[in-house]
Amino acid sequence: MYMPEHMTAQYFFFDTYPGKFLQVLPVALLVGVICWVLQGRTGRAAPRGKRVWRALFACYLTGLLSLTVVPTGVWGNLWYWILYGRPGGAAVEWFTFTYNLSPSLFSHFDGEKAMNLLLFVPFALFHPLACRSMSWGRTVGAGALTILGVELIQPVFGRAFDVNDILLNLLGIVMTACLFFGCRAAGKRE
Repeated sequence: MYMPEHMTAQYFFFDTYPGKFLQVLPVALLVGVICWVLQGRTGRAAPRGKRVWRALFACYLTGLLSLTVVPTGVWGNLWYWILYGRPGGAAVEWFTFTYNLSPSLFSHFDGEKAMNLLLFVPFALFHPLACRSMSWGRTVGAGALTILGVELIQPVFGRAFDVNDILLNLLGIVMTACLFFGCRAAGKRE
């Protein structure tokens, strides 16, 4: 990713990974609030802590799907229209049917691969906290199914199916789940 000599707010918001995260944050937060409210309306309201984790998990999943499934350029164009009152001009592609089946994790580890490693770290934290009686295997399994589902539908939405993404996402889940469940087990022994 190109880094200008003097980063502007516009460059940060439209062309960096943190900026893309900020673009989807309002939608993710809205879904989290809706999840919180709907949980309170059910006859059997969950304890407050569980409701918080479920709302955060809903926020995370919304943000994840917004960043990985919505066609590239959609959020940037929407925000450009909101902020500047005119089209942003970013291309929005559909049906690329691009597939990368060659693992190349260690030949060149860049910012995109680091983001793919970190992308599913929250999944391994929020999933066992939001769902009842989750084990390491169930958390990793649910994460693996989510990763596979996202990767399988990405070529329809102008993105690429990439085996490297699957491996890095899964590695992020496994490492975080090991840490989470290890800490949980250590805490129960004390």
